[in-house]
Amino acid sequence: MLRSYLTAVRELPRPPRLFLIFTAVNVFSWQCIAGPAMVLFARALNMPPAWVGLLLSFLPISMLLVVFTVPLVEWLGPRKLLLWTWLARNVLSL
Repeated sequence: MLRSYLTAVRELPRPPRLFLIFTAVNVFSWQCIAGPAMVLFARALNMPPAWVGLLLSFLPISMLLVVFTVPLVEWLGPRKLLLWTWLARNVLSL
């Protein structure tokens, strides 16, 4: 199954493939930065441990959204999509 995903990524044209890889790395790094900060903040608010786990479970799920960006890259272009998605992420974080 993993081979079919890698084959599909290799079949993409170069710009969408590079953008997909960049976005995956970006989301992964965001997860590494946001995870510990969210845990510390949630614990400072005395959030129950079950809620902290639920909160952290949304980070890996957000990585699945990368799959849906390929058609958007071809439609909007990588720069415009990147700026809009970063803006949306920062607005949601606030």
